[in-house]
Amino acid sequence: MEEEFSTEVHEGWGIVYYSTYISLRKLMIKQQLYISNELEEIFTKLRKKASGFMKEADMQEVLSPEDITPVENEQLRKVYDSFAEETGELMQSVMDQIAKDVSKLRSRIELDKA
Repeated sequence: MEEEFSTEVHEGWGIVYYSTYISLRKLMIKQQLYISNELEEIFTKLRKKASGFMKEADMQEVLSPEDITPVENEQLRKVYDSFAEETGELMQSVMDQIAKDVSKLRSRIELDKA
C-alpha cells in the first residue's frame, strides 16, 4: 500500500511543479512593478530556461488524444519531470529571493512603526 502511494506522488510531481511555475509566472508578470531587481533577474533566467520545456509541453498536448488527461499522458509527464529536474535550482533561487525580499519589507515596516 505504501508503495502505491509513493508511486502516485512521484508520478504527479512534475505536473505539480509545472502548475506552480505557471501560477508563479502569471503572478510575476502581473506584479512586475513590485518585484525587486534581483528577483526579476533570477526569474528571467528561469523563464528563459523554461521556454523550451513550455514549447515541448504544448506540442505534446497538441499531439495527444483529446480524451487523455495530462496525468495519463506519458510523454507530457516526461516533459514536466525533465522541466522540474533541469530548472529546480533556479526555481529554488527564485523562492529564496522572494523570502529575502519579504524579509526586507518586513524590516522596513518595523522601522516605520518605531
